[in-house]
Amino acid sequence: MQQFKFDREKCTSVLLYITKNLEKADFLRVFKVLYFAEKEHLARFGRPIVGDSYIAMKHGPVPSTIYAELGNIRSGIGKIIDGVVNNNISFSDYFEVKPDNIIIAKVEPDVEDFSASEQECLDKSLNENKDLSFNELSEKSHDLAWNRANMNDEMDILDIAESGGASKEMLQYISVLVENENLSFV
Repeated sequence: MQQFKFDREKCTSVLLYITKNLEKADFLRVFKVLYFAEKEHLARFGRPIVGDSYIAMKHGPVPSTIYAELGNIRSGIGKIIDGVVNNNISFSDYFEVKPDNIIIAKVEPDVEDFSASEQECLDKSLNENKDLSFNELSEKSHDLAWNRANMNDEMDILDIAESGGASKEMLQYISVLVENENLSFV
């Protein structure tokens, strides 16, 4: 499956930005705002914002790395796992997760980590989705990419771009970018 590389530093800033701009920053709302922003950015500009892989779950796409790391914080093991796996850069330094899956940002986001196009897509997604209900967000995210994926499996980046309205030329461009990004030189 073709995917971009995950940008952990940008992801931290993006999640901080989203949580700070939502009245209720629960897992579903944060994940859907991010998904819709990434889908639009991918379709319009040929690259995602943070590059996480999305899993097709019952209530729509879920960013796999982010979900796992926030779940680890909620369970109290986030700092330990992050320190070992992620070179002592810990999501738990930036976020608190309540038992009801509410995400609390501990620091302010660094918006200088975003390009103008990323900021535009994030703001648009926040404005369009912040007031939608759980069911409305879930249903809205059941798009072409979600429908093409097997339940609990990774969604294809090209399907996500296509569901965002990417042209045939943009889909070819994305495919080449992903292929080049994932080449390993020995």
